[in-house]
Amino acid sequence: GIKLLLHAFAVSPSIISLNLSNNNITDEGGEMLASFLMRNDVCSELNLSKNTLGFLTANALGKVLLENHTLQKLDLCHNRLCEKFGIVQLLEGLRWNKALEYLDVSWNALGGVPVGDILSRSLKAAKLKVFKIENNSLTSYELQKLAVGLQYSKTIEEVYVGGNFPTTAEEEDELLVQVFGSSSPLQLLSFGSSYHLSHEAFEVNLDYNM
Repeated sequence: GIKLLLHAFAVSPSIISLNLSNNNITDEGGEMLASFLMRNDVCSELNLSKNTLGFLTANALGKVLLENHTLQKLDLCHNRLCEKFGIVQLLEGLRWNKALEYLDVSWNALGGVPVGDILSRSLKAAKLKVFKIENNSLTSYELQKLAVGLQYSKTIEEVYVGGNFPTTAEEEDELLVQVFGSSSPLQLLSFGSSYHLSHEAFEVNLDYNM
C-alpha cells in the first residue's frame, strides 16, 4: 500500500501534508516513506501516529532529518520508538536539522539514560518550537536532562511532559519550572492532569522581569 501511494506521489509531487495515522504501517513501510522524504522537497507535514513503527523507521528518519529541510511537522505518537532506543537515532538527526518545528513522540514507552542524554544534546541544537513527549516512561534523570536542554534552547516555545512518572520526587519538575527564569523562549509547559508536582516546584522563586 505504501509503495502504491509513493508511486502516486511521484506523479503528483505537490502534496504538502500527508496523514497516514492509524494504518498499521510497519518498519517496511516506514523505511519506504523515509526514502521518499530524502528525495522530496515539498512535503511539510507528516502524520505517522498510531502505527507500529520501531527502530528501523526511527533510524531512517534520523538520516532524513540530516538532509531534508522542508519537513516542519512530524507526528510519531503511539508507535514503538522505544525499540532498541530508536528514538536516540531520530533525535541525533534532529540536532542538525534546521526546519522541523513540531515533533510529537508521545506514547512510545521512551525512557532510559541514553534517551535522557540525547534529549539534552538535541534540544539545545534543534530548531523546534513545539515538543511533545507525553505518556512515556521518563524518570527523574531523563526529565532533568530535558530541563537542561530547554534552558539552552533558542526556539522551543511549548513542551508537553504529562503522563511521565519520576522514580523519585526530587528536583526534576523544579528544574523544568525554572526554565522560565532562564533565557529560554519557553511559553507553555504542560504537566498534564496526572503529573504529581512536588512542593519544590510550587516554591520556585522566578526572580526575573516579565
